[in-house]
Amino acid sequence: MTKDVFRKYLINLGFTDAEFSSFLRGNYFSYSPDKTITAIKYVLIENDEEIFKHQLRFWNKNIDNVFIAVGKEKTHIVDCKKKPQSGIIKSIESFDYGVNTKGFANINIDLISKNYIDSSYFFQFIQQKQRKKQEVDKDLLLNLIALRNDLLDNGNEQVVHLIILRCLFVKYLEDRGIFTSNYLSGILASKSSDRLIDAFGEVCKINGDVFGGNRLTTDDICEEYLDKLHLFFTADYQSGQGTLFPYQFDNIPIQLISHVYEAFLTNNTKKGKGVYYTPAFVVNFMLSQSLKQKANENPFLTVFDPAVGSAAFLVESFKIIRDAQAKKLNKSILSYDEKKLILQNQLWGVDVDSDALQISAFSLYLALLEDESAKFIQEKIKKSHPILPNLIGNTLIHANTITDFVFEEKKFDFIVSNPPWGSVPTDDNKEHIEERKAIDNKSGNYPEYSKVADYERSQAFLRRVERWQKPDSTIVMIVKNSIFLNDKAIDFRKEFISKNKLETFYELSDYNRILFKKKTYKSPKVNIEIGASEPCAIVVFKPNANNSEYKINYIAPKLTTLGEHFEIIQYSNNESFLVDRLKFIENDTLWRVLVKGDTETFSLICKVFNQKELIVDSRVGFQPSKIEEIYANPHNIELIEPSDFIRYKIIKKLTLFNWNQKVRRRTDFNVFKGSRLIFPVRPLKNDNFQIKGILLENEILHKDNIISIKLKEIKDNGIQVGKEHLGLLNSKLFSFYLFHISSQWGIGDGKRESIRNIDTQRLPFKLIKRQEQEKIVENVTKLIREGNSGVIEKELNNNVFRLYNLTDYEKEIINEFYQIKVERASDKLRVVQQKDIQAYFEAFKESFELILSPNRTLNASFYISSNIGAIIKISIIEKTFAKGLEQDNTLQVLHFVKNKQLNETEKLLREEKIKLYEPTHFYLIKSNQFKDWTRRQAYKDAKEEIDLLFSNLPDTNG
Repeated sequence: MTKDVFRKYLINLGFTDAEFSSFLRGNYFSYSPDKTITAIKYVLIENDEEIFKHQLRFWNKNIDNVFIAVGKEKTHIVDCKKKPQSGIIKSIESFDYGVNTKGFANINIDLISKNYIDSSYFFQFIQQKQRKKQEVDKDLLLNLIALRNDLLDNGNEQVVHLIILRCLFVKYLEDRGIFTSNYLSGILASKSSDRLIDAFGEVCKINGDVFGGNRLTTDDICEEYLDKLHLFFTADYQSGQGTLFPYQFDNIPIQLISHVYEAFLTNNTKKGKGVYYTPAFVVNFMLSQSLKQKANENPFLTVFDPAVGSAAFLVESFKIIRDAQAKKLNKSILSYDEKKLILQNQLWGVDVDSDALQISAFSLYLALLEDESAKFIQEKIKKSHPILPNLIGNTLIHANTITDFVFEEKKFDFIVSNPPWGSVPTDDNKEHIEERKAIDNKSGNYPEYSKVADYERSQAFLRRVERWQKPDSTIVMIVKNSIFLNDKAIDFRKEFISKNKLETFYELSDYNRILFKKKTYKSPKVNIEIGASEPCAIVVFKPNANNSEYKINYIAPKLTTLGEHFEIIQYSNNESFLVDRLKFIENDTLWRVLVKGDTETFSLICKVFNQKELIVDSRVGFQPSKIEEIYANPHNIELIEPSDFIRYKIIKKLTLFNWNQKVRRRTDFNVFKGSRLIFPVRPLKNDNFQIKGILLENEILHKDNIISIKLKEIKDNGIQVGKEHLGLLNSKLFSFYLFHISSQWGIGDGKRESIRNIDTQRLPFKLIKRQEQEKIVENVTKLIREGNSGVIEKELNNNVFRLYNLTDYEKEIINEFYQIKVERASDKLRVVQQKDIQAYFEAFKESFELILSPNRTLNASFYISSNIGAIIKISIIEKTFAKGLEQDNTLQVLHFVKNKQLNETEKLLREEKIKLYEPTHFYLIKSNQFKDWTRRQAYKDAKEEIDLLFSNLPDTNG
């Protein structure tokens, strides 16, 4: 098929000749409306066999979700995330339209058109249709672990690991064409250990650290190994069926090969505790946000990773530097020797694990050889020429970054890492003992650890890197987010943002589902658990030697269904906040509030906290013991559990507990006496983001799954806790407040969610005047007597809102939170409805009419798309022409895309607001999610338009 018929095919889909020329590479046409999302590839194919070959290639590359296979009479959207099976096309959708099709008027080809891609409809369609994924890295890891388990025998673990790693490298060279096709499988089929050792020897001729200093002999390799290795490299190992070996090591990204092997080793050594590695899309995101620009300015810069692992960051840094140097030197590609110099002079790493360094060297060698011809490498092997530089001991050092003094004389332009997470263990491991000693030595050899709390390794790394930074160095790290949230690390945070200029802080709690959350992958022979179940943050910072003032760009992206499916980190303007550094020092709560809220939420939190007049004494109950041991005569007291009560009242008969028995942690008995409020430590889904509190006056015990509250005046005078305080505790205001200041509630995957004493102590209880007290008590009494009532609850919440002097807008902030989190939380209700647009327009109109003359008002029409978004058209008209909100089916986003009025497709993909202005009206285009069409958003949008209007008025002061 000719290039011309492909061009006509794409022109029919809405692409231009200029786009065709720009994005065509051979038989591939790659187009992306947004730099954050993978380009959609249209691939010209001759037959179904070619489709399978392309699918196998794309599956191994693990980048694309789908590709569009363009045939003579048919077009297929092919799934790249399903494991290929010979002869079977994994088609998501097919069309009777190809390059030879004469007419297409009666064929629905919109789905694969440029307009549908630009409008994000195509991506939403794929997200809905593409079900369970079978990524190549997880599949390969499962097969490798199954192979390893079959080969393991007592004491042979090191040998098995060496054989598998070396066979993988030989297979990589075979797939690259350095060795002939079926070279490795032929050796394994011969059952000759001598021939396998000879093959390893051939690879050793190119030198480097690829096989390290560990030697293998024929005595190490038994016939059983060769049988199982042969099966692995010729078929799908776990099923043992078919003749297709599904992996193409010349196509699998280097990062994935390295990650898989690192996880393969770790899975065994950690004995099932779970493995994790930095996902490729996170590595790429981190470097694209920082290194790319820096390398374009100085392509000879140095990069350092103090916890190098499998060298994921160094491999991608190598590619960025390689391309930047080629551009600087006006070359299409660098020579081999120029690329080798990058490895020898510009990329540096340290790791405490010697096996990790082996994988790092392996990864970097693959990157170095990636673009070299098979003939070039064959010649070097033939001449026994050592073309791979020795890295281990030179640029890759085996050391402990926390304790050891390495690269003392070196300073680096760019430092990037995913350092170890968690506190240093308190065991007898020599390495761990030395780490704890170093962190304790705060005024001696390790002054950088002066504010490191709880022996937290992430904190130690963030401060340790100052030893290797230049005045203009850029440092990027991904760390667990708790070090920026928990109370033990307050001093660390203050020192960190004083000593460094924290340019950007990406708070990624909402992305935990696709980052490091633990998931179990199952197969016929083995299961693996991958992930750490720890929410994380990415920090981008520079030295701040002068302790100067600056603003922190705090970004808290919310994971959309599109972002989750296509694994992209994207955020809208509403999720990005530019905040003065001093504000974080003056009020540390700001770190936590911005995780789940915004700057307006923070202002509301501060306003309420400043009305706090009472001291909150909060205590959890006792921790029971698993061993029942009686100390004296039984002393049975009623025990209450979270399941024994609902909000406001007890609903079950309480059991008795013998207080004279052994408990793991005993609580002062006064906690269980006197008037007090109690509520569960762990919020449950059916609590609907509200505290579940009751008032107790009798002696009743509770465990550490319940918090007890008593109140005092500033002068330490006790307050008789009553129904008025219960009303405050159970109000939407207090629950909203506690949710946003908590470092655990609502952060992460839910397993660690809890309300802590220190959070409870910040609750803004205040002294209540008699008249206000009576109203609250009256409503609480009704709720205790009559049960939950929406009307009474609403009246109680309004009592509390008035007590704390909340404005109508501040009430809307709280109402919006509960609408989105509770009332409209289900998938079905998340989509905006006509009544929501009506309420939105009424609120918008209410605000905007304040600046209009008495005879003017607003008219509006709208359209809600089930896939792309929602749009409202607003006009300023005379009141005599006023009419109600109308639905207008011509107001479709695709209409604007097709007519080229809308050129902000990146905003569409990010579900961000887009505005279009005409002489007599304007349009607001947003997602079709309810969260973007609340009354609060209407007030914000109206204010934005009013501010814009006034900013364009002529200046009459001059």
